[in-house]
Amino acid sequence: MNPRNITATGKGGAQYLFEHHMPPAWLVSSIPGAAEAKAAWEAENAKGAELAREYSASGKALVALRNSDPLASELEAAERAYKAADKAVDAQAKRAVVALRRFDALVYGTADPAEFKAMAAQHALAKHEEAVAAWATLKAALTEREQAHGAAGSPGRDWRNSAPINYRSLANVETVVRPMLEAFDVAALKLTAEGERVPAAAEIAQAAIEAHKAADAKAVAAVRARSRKEGF
Repeated sequence: MNPRNITATGKGGAQYLFEHHMPPAWLVSSIPGAAEAKAAWEAENAKGAELAREYSASGKALVALRNSDPLASELEAAERAYKAADKAVDAQAKRAVVALRRFDALVYGTADPAEFKAMAAQHALAKHEEAVAAWATLKAALTEREQAHGAAGSPGRDWRNSAPINYRSLANVETVVRPMLEAFDVAALKLTAEGERVPAAAEIAQAAIEAHKAADAKAVAAVRARSRKEGF
């Protein structure tokens, strides 16, 4: 797994530096104990948020006190409270970072890479089946809706006026959706789910490039050899 950046929020909490590093819900639910670890991290963030509010309030109180000609002892006490609140926020942020790292390690470090990919592949296959069924249901419903709308005299606004010019019919929309479903490599996912190592799309593309380069080099070598043989 690639390392993920974790940072304090500045408000007594912790978060992933990049939003896409946050484990998806399906993954969290698949790892024993991950949901509880996530809840523990969120609880630390909630504590941090409360301390951050107290810190902000103490800062406002200190400013107001400074503007009220206070006694030196009162000002000193308020300043101590402000500094203590600041330290409390920082300390809580560290606890939140620890909790997030614990959650992150549990989610991404429990299974070995092959097991992790197999689990993800199984989930992708399940969601693909859902997508196929959902599209069939949606297409049938939209087709019937349009027929009934026309039979009713097509009252009201025409939705096509709000759609991109190339997608003003269900048939045009289907030209995008159909490849997403029919060209989805289910066979490769099934192999991955069974624990086999299947090349990724980028690897397949790179292999094709290398094969093309090798074929070109072979053709050039053949031309040069023929030229030498013929005395050119």
